[in-house]
Amino acid sequence: MPTYTGFCAPLDHWLPRLLPGLLLVGLAWLSNAFAGKVSAQDLVLPPHFAEQEIRPPTRHRLIPDSQPLNTARAQERSVDAIGPTTPRIARGLPRSRSMIRQVSHLQVDVDSDLTIEMVQAEIDGLVSHTELTEEQLARSQASLGQAIKWLTARQDAIKHVTKYTEQIKNAPAEIKRLRAHLNQPPPADQVYIPAGASLAQLESQITELDLRTQGDQKRLDEISQRIDSRTKRVSAITKETSELDKRIAEAKEAPADATQDEFQNYVGSIERRARLHSMAAQRDLLRVEAKRFDALAEQWPLERDLADRQLSHSKQKLDGWKKTVERWRRDESTRYAFETRQLAERSHPALRELATRNAEIAELRVTTAKEIQTTSASVTKLNQMTTRLEENLDSLQRKVEHAPQATSTGILLRKQKNELPDQGECHHRATQLSHHTPAAHLLLMELKDERRDISDPAAKGQQLVDEMGATITEIDPQQILRAVTILLQTRRDLLDKLIADQDTLLRDLSELEVANHDLSQQIVSFRGFLDEHVLWVRSDDMLSAKDIRQATVATASLFKPSRWTAAVRDVVGETMRGPAALAAALALILLAYTFRQHMVRRLKELCKPPTYSLGHPPKPMKFGMSLSGLAISILLSAGWPAVLLAVGYKLSTADSADEFTQGLGTALLAVAGLVWGCQIIREICMENQVGHRMFGWPPRVLISVRRTLELTVLVAAPLVGVLVLSQNVTLTGGDSLHRLTLMLTLSFVSLQSYSLLRPSGELMQAVTRLNPESMVSRLQRAICFVSVMVPLILAGISAYGYHYSATKLSSRFAESLVGILGIIVVHALALRWLRLKGYNRSVIDRQSKLQAAREKTAERSATESNNADPSDLRSEIAEVEEIKWQETADIHIRELLRYATVATLLVGGWFIWAEVLPALRVLDRVTLWDNVVKVSEVVSNPGGKTTLTQYDTNIPTTLKDAIVACLIVIGTLMIGRRMSSLLEVTVLQRLPIDMGGRNAVSILMRYALTLAGLLIACHMIRLSWSSVQWLAAAMTVGLGFGLQEIFANLVSGLIILFERPIRAGDIVTIGEVTGTVTRMQIRATTITDFDRRELIVPNKSFITGNVINWTLSDPVCRTIVNVGVAYGTDTARVESILMSIARRSPMVLDNPEPCVVFGGFGDSTLDFELRVFIGHRESRPGVNSALYMAINREFNQSGIEIAFPQQDLHIRTVQAANPLANLTVPVATATKAA
Repeated sequence: MPTYTGFCAPLDHWLPRLLPGLLLVGLAWLSNAFAGKVSAQDLVLPPHFAEQEIRPPTRHRLIPDSQPLNTARAQERSVDAIGPTTPRIARGLPRSRSMIRQVSHLQVDVDSDLTIEMVQAEIDGLVSHTELTEEQLARSQASLGQAIKWLTARQDAIKHVTKYTEQIKNAPAEIKRLRAHLNQPPPADQVYIPAGASLAQLESQITELDLRTQGDQKRLDEISQRIDSRTKRVSAITKETSELDKRIAEAKEAPADATQDEFQNYVGSIERRARLHSMAAQRDLLRVEAKRFDALAEQWPLERDLADRQLSHSKQKLDGWKKTVERWRRDESTRYAFETRQLAERSHPALRELATRNAEIAELRVTTAKEIQTTSASVTKLNQMTTRLEENLDSLQRKVEHAPQATSTGILLRKQKNELPDQGECHHRATQLSHHTPAAHLLLMELKDERRDISDPAAKGQQLVDEMGATITEIDPQQILRAVTILLQTRRDLLDKLIADQDTLLRDLSELEVANHDLSQQIVSFRGFLDEHVLWVRSDDMLSAKDIRQATVATASLFKPSRWTAAVRDVVGETMRGPAALAAALALILLAYTFRQHMVRRLKELCKPPTYSLGHPPKPMKFGMSLSGLAISILLSAGWPAVLLAVGYKLSTADSADEFTQGLGTALLAVAGLVWGCQIIREICMENQVGHRMFGWPPRVLISVRRTLELTVLVAAPLVGVLVLSQNVTLTGGDSLHRLTLMLTLSFVSLQSYSLLRPSGELMQAVTRLNPESMVSRLQRAICFVSVMVPLILAGISAYGYHYSATKLSSRFAESLVGILGIIVVHALALRWLRLKGYNRSVIDRQSKLQAAREKTAERSATESNNADPSDLRSEIAEVEEIKWQETADIHIRELLRYATVATLLVGGWFIWAEVLPALRVLDRVTLWDNVVKVSEVVSNPGGKTTLTQYDTNIPTTLKDAIVACLIVIGTLMIGRRMSSLLEVTVLQRLPIDMGGRNAVSILMRYALTLAGLLIACHMIRLSWSSVQWLAAAMTVGLGFGLQEIFANLVSGLIILFERPIRAGDIVTIGEVTGTVTRMQIRATTITDFDRRELIVPNKSFITGNVINWTLSDPVCRTIVNVGVAYGTDTARVESILMSIARRSPMVLDNPEPCVVFGGFGDSTLDFELRVFIGHRESRPGVNSALYMAINREFNQSGIEIAFPQQDLHIRTVQAANPLANLTVPVATATKAA
């Protein structure tokens, strides 16, 4: 029976397949016709009916079980009529409102089919659905787009499930194959260079092998990373599977959103179905992945072993090729050099220069070949070191992660730290490369120029022959030309090979530079990791009785007589072999002891204060005397320390010394340093010497310091010796001895700190008396507490097991203490220099004033000999001559010196603690909160166009960030408080600005610096303006009402700073108060009146009230001296005397001129006014007093009476007619006379 295909098939073959589709289309057309919405397109069969075999439509049960059976069947029929791949929206068919309402309350069946094509068809149909609003259309497109993403993720998960299932299935066979392959011996490759191979071909072969080696290394790293992450991933799979089960259950039970319309609920149901499909596929993927880990647990290590062997084989092959090519290059260049040299020796004198140059090129190629070989070996070595460091760091990171507190981890960290390569070698190598590489480039360019010059040997040869001229007349020119051409061709070939070798050398130098940089970076990374973790990991177990027993055994072993006898024998032997050094040291010691008394006397002379007498003022002093005194104190303290230094140096550098002898020498050097430092401070603190006389330290403090140092030398020196000796000598139980000795030393340091720094001690009491408002005085209890507790805490952590950390921190604290003592001495020397400068300036000024007083006295004696009083002249001269020791240093230079001292402390502390500071990176692992930050990124598409994309990322704020932010705020506040004086010293004094302007600039700089510090601190903790702007706005509104006056004062303060109606130093009158502006702040201004009372005035009062500024534009002011003389006095003479007094007064200005005014006739006086102008209002009381005293003196000398009020009493008798007429009534008549 014939078989028919296509449209020729019998009707009974097509009719059963077309009839269901036609029936469905007809039913759909009839339903639309009754609704009045039929169209011609509705009669067209869907594409899948024409392209594939007609199948019964798949039923999707989208109705709940609680509906009636007939309604459910009706809805099922309506759903079945649509078909699985023909969405309603795409076909423009109306959706039944009752159906949408029912669909929105469905429990979605996860097992129902949903594909990307179905959802995409729904999205395409949304465009033609005109009854949807723009908002509904956008939300629908977003929901359906998200559904496509979920379904895409589902497809990816299904692909991975298929892949993992295949791997699980093939795992046994793959394991068998890998084992068989590993059991076979690796192939032995031999390097074979074919005959006639060029250098370029050999180089390309090496490049190919290098790329293959890199690929093998990458594959090994991937397999190792996969194995290392297996444990974490298995744990994560369990958690993710549980989370997915929970999310799937929640999604199935989640009801539809009642706030959305029916259509959006329908679209949301599609998205929920897609999400459920995706989550179910992800759950299946996780389960299969867990099975895959179990199935491949044996396969992956075998793959790693095979990849490791393949990598080793590739490296060996690559190294073999490199060595063979280098040997071939070296042999070839040596052979060419020999041949060219022989040829040069046999050449004609006219051609010898050309042949010699060829020989030089050949020899240069030999040198280049050696450099290539050396450079290549260095590159290989550095790469191996880098690889080894990477592997060690990776292994160490895993151990620290899994066993951070294990003692073995701490031992391994310290071992790796000691074995870490020196980074200084990398810096030295980089410096050499920076010089060698440019030289190689220059040589290559010269060779290329030379090669370009002989690109045509025949033409170049003819040119050279023509230049030879008459020198070759006896030889055939053609023969010379052929010889020259051959030499030039040989040179061209040599240059080609040399240029190729030089290119290879430059490439190797570049690789060496990269390898050196990678090694340096790896060393930095490794050291950073070690420094970060080594102090936080236990180095020993907790202290126990076993440690005490071991320390006892170590002590007995340490003090064995045989050890010390050998040490003495080594000292004697070294002395006999080289007695010159020891003899010189002993000679210096004897010389010091011989001249000790002389140096003591000289030191006392230098420390004596300056002496003077009347008529013989002191002379200026030199700062070199102070330096000499300090140097003598250092020499006086170098007695026994010099002996210990000499013996210790001999023991530590002895050639025949054993470990104990060298360790003893190191211990003696440490003890010598401690003793010498204590002795230097003790000599400085001796009575009537440097500390007392030059530095001005209180004697009682010096006595306390000397007692502390004497006890320190007696107790701490032996402890330090045992501490260093037990660290450098291998002993049974030596670690326990070192640990106990360190704890005893730290305990003793704590006791000494309390004895010296207790608040009731002499040192703190003296500091308090010197400056009660200083920071040291205010924090003396905290300083004492920290100084006592830090050594005890270090001893405690050593006992707890962190002995290495305690040792490192103790050494840093000891170095910091030495640095602080040195800075104290240097600071005292600087203050001594300032005092001497002030003293010398005062001496010079007094001498000039003395000379001026003598000249003035002589002039007065000549002009006013009759009125001069010799006693007054002697007192004036004595006042000028009398000078006392003054510590009058410039206050601004003192401030600058204080800043320099603080900066030196900070810089020195940074250098001392730089190795320990990386340990604080552990604070980065303590997250306080997370911040969502918007990040912008420029992305390039395959077409070359760049787009700016933004996305949110989480950046944590750690404990380190918070601490740094606090330090920044504190630092800026402290610097801001001192910024005014620092600017005054360094900048403002050198600018043409008055005091008020300088003060305004200082205040603005202070607030600007404080604001900058706050902004930087906010940036450190990721506190942006967008996160606090609403809170700031609310607080601004609230504070604007509640703190209105304060804000008014703040704004007024800014206005004052910019407009400057008042300035610091101005004399103002506000209300009934007159005084000097001494301090200006942003909220209030301080005015000090003439009784030295301080008045705090809000800044608003200066803007809204009436203020008199006596010195705003001109500080000159007038003062009036009222004088009353008796009636009958010569007024012209009075006027002349007053004018003479005013003109002679140094504080009275000549312009405007003073004047005398006869004010009138008073009740008892003739009233005069002396009106004078002075430079500043502050000097008015002093000027008035001086003028009154001068007037009184001149009037007394001139016999002018200063009038005073007087009263005359006249008595009269009154006659009366009354009985009382006999009585007399006194009538008083008061007459006031001058």
